[in-house]
Amino acid sequence: MSPSFLQAVQKNGKLLAEGLRNLQDKYPDKVKEVRVPIGPGGLFIGFECTKPVAPLVKYALSKRVMIISGGEK
Repeated sequence: MSPSFLQAVQKNGKLLAEGLRNLQDKYPDKVKEVRVPIGPGGLFIGFECTKPVAPLVKYALSKRVMIISGGEK
């Protein structure tokens, strides 16, 4: 992989984490926790919702965004 590709992944990962944290601040009743790895984690980011995520996963897939749920919430 080229250095520019990895830099883009890391940059986009930071933007995604920031966006999820903003959603958590705005909707604390829906987003319980955002989990970001220490170091250059790239796009591997976890978050926990307060309600079942099946509808969110289905909606994301309809928008061509892949979300993998590790449980009900």
